[in-house]
Amino acid sequence: GGYFLGMNGANNNNLYSATDLELVDKPNDGQTLTAAGVYKDCAKSVVGILVYNSNGDMGHASGVIYSKDGYIVTNDHIYSSISAAKFKVYTEDGNEYNAVYVAGDTRSDLAIIKITESVSLTPGVFGDSEQVITGESVCAIGRPNGYNLASTLTCGTVSVPKVRQSITSS
Repeated sequence: GGYFLGMNGANNNNLYSATDLELVDKPNDGQTLTAAGVYKDCAKSVVGILVYNSNGDMGHASGVIYSKDGYIVTNDHIYSSISAAKFKVYTEDGNEYNAVYVAGDTRSDLAIIKITESVSLTPGVFGDSEQVITGESVCAIGRPNGYNLASTLTCGTVSVPKVRQSITSS
């Protein structure tokens, strides 16, 4: 999704030209992490996002660091109700950065924003969704309580790994 968004967005100025994202295989049996281990390994790649404008409108969201130079994957809807949206990104270590919108897609509800300062961040590790099976434990990390607060963790079980669609034509 990130490659598509980065390469095909309306504001694409060839900002990000990486065409491949290394997907890691899921761990073999016996190598899975506890929820605490997942949080320890992943929280540093989760950011809080303040969306605001000069009229005082604001909202907040979470995102995942996509690349060490400051590309962030988030949801596309985070700025839909805020005209002339601006973005501030808050990292786990307490730093605050300005960011700009790069590209978004309403159908997938994915967007890419980019930190404007020169940074060296810890990107998230992305797994292969084709390897997810029903019954596996999963964790989600985000900032539902505020862009500048610590990330939260919730866990659950995969009930349906993906929806298969069939298209018929008449």
